[in-house]
Amino acid sequence: MMRSTQGRLFRVCRRACFAALACASVLGSVREAVSADVLGAGAPPPLAEVLGRAIYEDELVSAKAVAKQKAKLAPEAFDAWFARARSEKLQALVWSAVFDDYIGAKGIEATPQEIESYRAKASGFLKETRVRRERDREALLSELTSTAIDQARRAEARAQLDALDTMREHDARAEQERRRPEGEKKWQARERRAAEERVRKWKVDRELFREFGGRIVFRKSGWEPIDAYRKLLDRYEERKALVVREPDLRDALFSHFTRRFLYADSKKAAYYFEKPYWERSPEEIQTGLTETTSRYEEADGPSMHWDQLPARLSR
Repeated sequence: MMRSTQGRLFRVCRRACFAALACASVLGSVREAVSADVLGAGAPPPLAEVLGRAIYEDELVSAKAVAKQKAKLAPEAFDAWFARARSEKLQALVWSAVFDDYIGAKGIEATPQEIESYRAKASGFLKETRVRRERDREALLSELTSTAIDQARRAEARAQLDALDTMREHDARAEQERRRPEGEKKWQARERRAAEERVRKWKVDRELFREFGGRIVFRKSGWEPIDAYRKLLDRYEERKALVVREPDLRDALFSHFTRRFLYADSKKAAYYFEKPYWERSPEEIQTGLTETTSRYEEADGPSMHWDQLPARLSR
């Protein structure tokens, strides 16, 4: 009798435990579903997506930056700053992701030989620049001793001299730092990284030009295959690998291609990408510029004639 009673009690308890567990499971599922609904309803949608990565508003401009700019800018100035800051950050995020993906897909890397070649050219250019600065500095010092120059020119010459003195001091500090073995090691690593970035960029631009063709434009960072850049972004959009949901932000992202630049036609572009520019002599560059045709449009910045470009291209 006792065993029968104990058996019934055990079965009742077991059923009660199973029922409690089932109830807890259902309640947990309901709680999770409700939480997901609530969070989903409150979470803002991403402004853009690039290669599966969602980009949200707080990634473009932080709340701290907004508060700081609002406190010191007039409403119109703040609106202009806000639009510019958002578009610039989006451009940086998108281009970084797109170029990294393209580089990975193409397997583009700067070789040790290319890096050292660029470093050697950059080192020579830096030495020439320092010699030229010293020559300019001496000329300014001589000019400032003259009583024949007016006040406007004197102020201009003084400002130029101050700038040269600042660069001179920087060079002296760098030279002092490089006298120490650990300092020289840091400088060499820094120069190697910079050379690697420059070489890789040129190789990426060359690959884009080979694939898409088109015009190249002169920027402060050198020549860029702007038509190829646009076609690359178009490709990512067509594949839905790039989606910008806010029309104004998309227009800002593509606004780079609506600026007016100094263009080179495809023939000159082919010459530029035929051989690394840092491995060309000034004479080679001059020959290439005179033998190929060019077309002019308003530059992004001060106007520049082709005859002014060889020295800059040989850097």
